Amino acid sequence: MLLLNVPFAQKDEAKALGARWDKDQKKWYVPDHVDPLPFLERAEWTDPDYVAPPPPPQVPGHGPKWPLYVDLVPKSAWFRNLRKALTDEEWTAARKKTAKAADYVCQICLCKGPKWPVEAHERWSFDEDSGVQTLTSIEALCPACHEVTHFGFARVRGREAEATAHLMAVNGWTEAEVKKHVREAMDVYVRRSAMEWQIDARWLLTFIELSEETTETILGQADGMGARTLTPDEQAILDADAAAEQIDSIVMYSDPFEVPG
Repeated sequence: MLLLNVPFAQKDEAKALGARWDKDQKKWYVPDHVDPLPFLERAEWTDPDYVAPPPPPQVPGHGPKWPLYVDLVPKSAWFRNLRKALTDEEWTAARKKTAKAADYVCQICLCKGPKWPVEAHERWSFDEDSGVQTLTSIEALCPACHEVTHFGFARVRGREAEATAHLMAVNGWTEAEVKKHVREAMDVYVRRSAMEWQIDARWLLTFIELSEETTETILGQADGMGARTLTPDEQAILDADAAAEQIDSIVMYSDPFEVPG
């Protein structure tokens, strides 16, 4: 009988391969009628002297989505974010899948937030020739990196200095380089805000399961149907011609959510 040293977190995997629990020895084992080869290939289960290799080094600022940048949504595209198109259950499913896929670390700086690890940030591409705004992904960002992407919101909250410092630290930029980047991002924002945008969020159809109603809404928007609808409060924000610094403080800043890890 082959005894195993199976960590508790991997017990379901061992059981699925045919292992059984010996309550007397308090160990998992491979019954005689079960092929032992899949277990012998797992040194961490079968070798009593096995030492797990150290995890690969994580260098802040070198995640898969690095570098960090200010990501502004044109004013003419406000109030058409995923939070408004999806049900609460669908948005929660999208956020949680995004966090889990990133192993609950920021995809930009490889760090975690002090209270909750990551937040969900929608990435859109804007084709200025066609006027189509296309959802390309949802990314897991730590609260600090997320705050930088919504730099205007950081200004409104009086946290421009913190956002600037984080952008400098992650990208290795000087303060002058940060200011130049923000000015350039604002120029793009102003230019795109003068255009009307047709939303295409069909990427989401392959990401999570959606209700028929939500699917129809997304497909209709991609076909150019369904004008942007605004609540009185949303219309008041647009009518006020808010300063560019406000950007998407109410619209696109996703609520944080606590997840383990």
